[in-house]
Order: sequence, then structure tokens, then C-alpha cells
Amino acid sequence: FFCGLRADGRLPDRLNVKLETTMKAIDSQISERYDAWIENTRQNLSEGLKTLKGKIFLEEFRERRMKHALSRQKGRIRNEIDEKRTIRDQKTSSWLNLTEEAQLMKRFIQHGRISTFEHVLSVTRLSFYLNRRLHLGASDSELVRGAFLHDFYLYDWHISDSHERLHGFHHPSVALKNAMRLYTLSPVEQNIIQSHMWPLTLFSLPKCRAAVIVCLTDKICSTYETLVRSNHFPC
Repeated sequence: FFCGLRADGRLPDRLNVKLETTMKAIDSQISERYDAWIENTRQNLSEGLKTLKGKIFLEEFRERRMKHALSRQKGRIRNEIDEKRTIRDQKTSSWLNLTEEAQLMKRFIQHGRISTFEHVLSVTRLSFYLNRRLHLGASDSELVRGAFLHDFYLYDWHISDSHERLHGFHHPSVALKNAMRLYTLSPVEQNIIQSHMWPLTLFSLPKCRAAVIVCLTDKICSTYETLVRSNHFPC
């Protein structure tokens, strides 16, 4: 190689041309490989994005289907609940056979802002629900009538002049007298009304399943109404 140098130290023109050709070839190869790598990377990224978009679309599609299915299921459940409530209210109305005197309970306050009518209706619904849900075996018709009439005393116990003292002790007897004056009550219904304040009325014991149910639910509803002071019991 050094033998090919000129006297002035420069390469001959032939070697310069060959060297330039070699450098161009190397540059061309590097450029082609770089361009190929760039194109391959771009394609990989493009395919990856397409795959990711496809997965995102699939997940969104599944989510939409699930939401739609849940919405339809909620609608069916809501319709079933409304239908059951309608049937329950129809049965309750037929069993109660309400009179104008029963509607008078709407005039009197029981607990907080709760009227006596709302209170007895809450006790009736909760008693009916527990009897059916827990399979307690009490007669539905007797349970409903006794629960609805358990506070049928027809006065405002907050006004002392409207009743005898010690309302808690005496009002079951007053309610029973009023109910028997207007309705024909079975022994079970009479026991429900007479014993719903037990153990306050110590000698008026619940003697049947329906009376025990109403005795418990009356205390549950009364506690809720007294503490929360809502407009209605959400049974």
C-alpha cells in the first residue's frame, strides 16, 4: 500500500476512486439497513396499535353488552318487584276491608311525624314480609288484619285530655274494643291486638305465632320511627 504512494505522499487517482467507491457502498448498505429497520419498526408499531385498538374495542363492546344485560335484568327485577307489591297491596286491601273508621287513623300522630295509619301499615307490611320470608307459618289474613288494627284506639295520645293516663298500658284494650265494635275478629286477631305491647302489658301474653310476629315488628317500626323520624317505614 505504501509503495503506491506518490512522492508528494498522496494516493494515486486509481486508489482514490476505489476507496470512494468502497465508502459509498458501505454508506449505501448502512442507509438501506437503517431504512429497513425503521420500516420494520414502524410496521411492528402499527400492528401493535391495531392489536391494542382491537383489544380496546373488544373490551368496550363486552362492557356495553354487560351494561345492557344488567339494565335489562334490573328492568325485569323492578317489574317483578312492582308486580309483587301490587299483588301484596291487593291482598292486603282485601284482607283489611278498610272502613271510614280505619281511615281516621291518618289524623293522629304516632311517632315523630308518622301518623298512626302509616305506623300500622308499616307493621303490617313488615309482619307479612317476615312471615313469608322466614316461613313462620302464621295465617296471612289474620296476621295482616291483627297487625293493621293493633293501634286502632282512635285518639292522639300526645294530648292528655283525650285518653286515660298510661297510654302504653291501656291502648291495646281500647284498640281491641274499637276493632270488635266494627269488625268480626278471630281469637288470633284479638290476641295480636291485646298482646302487641308485651312485656309492658305483663299479663297479656302473645299466644300464637302471629301475635309474636306483630309484637316484635311493632317494636322494630316504633324504634325506627322514633329515632329516624322518617315519613314512612321502607318495608
